[in-house]
Amino acid sequence: MRYDLLHMPSKPAFFHHFKRSVSDTSYYQELRGKSFWFSLRYLYFLLLLVTLVSSVLLSISLSVFISKAPGFVAGAKNYLASAYPPELVIKVANGELSTNVKEPYIIDYPPQLKEEIMKSNKGYDSFITIDTKANPDNFADYHTLILVTKKSVVYPDNQRDGSYKVQQFDQKADDKPVTINRQKYDQFLTQATPYIDGIPSFLKYLVVALLVVWPFAGAALGLLWNLLYLLFASLLVLVVGLIMRKDVSYGEVYRMSMHAMTLSILYSLLQSVFNFHVPFAPTAILVLWMIFVFRDLPDLHHTVHAVGKKKRAKKQS
Repeated sequence: MRYDLLHMPSKPAFFHHFKRSVSDTSYYQELRGKSFWFSLRYLYFLLLLVTLVSSVLLSISLSVFISKAPGFVAGAKNYLASAYPPELVIKVANGELSTNVKEPYIIDYPPQLKEEIMKSNKGYDSFITIDTKANPDNFADYHTLILVTKKSVVYPDNQRDGSYKVQQFDQKADDKPVTINRQKYDQFLTQATPYIDGIPSFLKYLVVALLVVWPFAGAALGLLWNLLYLLFASLLVLVVGLIMRKDVSYGEVYRMSMHAMTLSILYSLLQSVFNFHVPFAPTAILVLWMIFVFRDLPDLHHTVHAVGKKKRAKKQS
């Protein structure tokens, strides 16, 4: 029976190639005679399935949140209505912030969210602290989630424990001063309320888009990314093949790697689902699998010897 990915809707054909791509190293000898478009279709359909799985898992999480969205919106509106301190006036001029209150000025966590926020942000006793005399380097001493200084906003760096990020006030010298008080805050909140009320509907549309549109668009973007990635990864794989003295070209290695990427793509899916990261793991998996693949390919000196015998036979004839 001939399996061909020219008709991608044929599920048995794809899963036949999928199974052999991850379990049969001799299959890669057959791939040397296949076209680039054959492997391209396989890689796109693989990414389509992986993106669909990710979309379904994310949609399930969003669906759980959608049922709680009306209560969340109501709670958020109640909190925002009284969140801004009535006495606080903030002014930013020439890239520098000033206030009309005694500093350091502390704003506590929202009562509804305080316990939950402090569980995930241990060591931060307050929500926002304003101190125009503070130095960003002393961020840890304030035990606050957000520190507002004279020229910047300082907050934790979630990528690295114990570190922080500094965001300078982006204001040029000729910009008009910006003043924030309770009246302007209420005006802004009135304008934002329709968008807050629309959160449940937005989430429903987002779930539909994740299931209907994103798998195809995400797979296309993933395909482009992987094709660019393989331009460089295939060079590394080719070097490994030449070290093993295998008769392979860059084009053949590139096409075979489009199938060998299957394990790396599945690993990346597990990384995203279980939220862990191992640097360079997908590349290491690709190279390791290709080492097993190269073991089944003919050696370079065997190929050269066979070509020489053919030439001598032609001369004799």
